[in-house]
Amino acid sequence: MPQPKTIAITTENLRDNLPTVRSGLTKGTRYVLLYRERPIAEIGGITKEVDMMFFDDKYKIPKINPNAEKIKKKVAARKKERLHRK
Repeated sequence: MPQPKTIAITTENLRDNLPTVRSGLTKGTRYVLLYRERPIAEIGGITKEVDMMFFDDKYKIPKINPNAEKIKKKVAARKKERLHRK
């Protein structure tokens, strides 16, 4: 299996091209995030641990997890807020 491609991007590039980066992530691309020409983070696919926060490993159905539920509620609230602004 080939190694995932790694691409260096700036914070500005991430902001301006988020849909492209998101698409790359789903295809296995990893990103090194640069701020003022220095690496500050690596962005890659989710880990098994994160996957287990949201889904039951055996059946791939949503799992009740306090942290995951908080995140889902915040995302839903932001989405609702964006829709009301339009």
